[in-house]
Amino acid sequence: MQRSLTRHLLHAYDRIPVTTDPWAHLITIRLSWRSAPGGSWTPGPGFTRYGRYWQRKNSDGTHTGVIAGFRPGTESIPAWDGHPWPWADDEVWTITTPRPEILDNALNPKPYRIIPYAFAEDVALIREPYTGHPAARADAYRVRFAERYGISAEALVATESGYTLTLTFSPNRPGCTGPVALARGLSRFAQELGASVRVRRTTGAALDRRATWTASADLVCRAWIPRTRS
Repeated sequence: MQRSLTRHLLHAYDRIPVTTDPWAHLITIRLSWRSAPGGSWTPGPGFTRYGRYWQRKNSDGTHTGVIAGFRPGTESIPAWDGHPWPWADDEVWTITTPRPEILDNALNPKPYRIIPYAFAEDVALIREPYTGHPAARADAYRVRFAERYGISAEALVATESGYTLTLTFSPNRPGCTGPVALARGLSRFAQELGASVRVRRTTGAALDRRATWTASADLVCRAWIPRTRS
């Protein structure tokens, strides 16, 4: 893997022009791997994850938002099972509405703002306990991943069977790791995860930084390579 990665990184590196803007031309490295059973979860096809919640536009024109690990910050409503405040457990809320502004303006910035809208006539709300939910197991996997590799859990994008992680590499950033050393670190990292690796050239403008939380490939490798030395 290291030899193949070196070849692909050198090829991409040589095709990027020199510029003073480190975000103008980038190399993205996408790792994809299967997680342990229960380690990955999505609410269903078509959902996009934004921070702590998921959102999808449905074929009937409605919008669905899902937030896992939800708990109001102050006394407001009983729990899903009628338990009075304080709740005994966090919850998973699934909200479907024809009014996307409810999700955009209430659910995205601060989840508790959804409460005044959640019981309106044109809102369908499903409440479930967080403990034992597949989302809770997936969140635990993300936490363990972040603790082990020093990469934010928000960087992981869930698939039906695992995760993808997109790392960015800027040859024009001062002090960046060279492609050969980068390939060495990435190959060890990928082997640890059991991941496949894909290298592409792109630009900063082409990255959707809302949907894909990017991390710096060279900084990841600098932190990770010493841990693998015997």
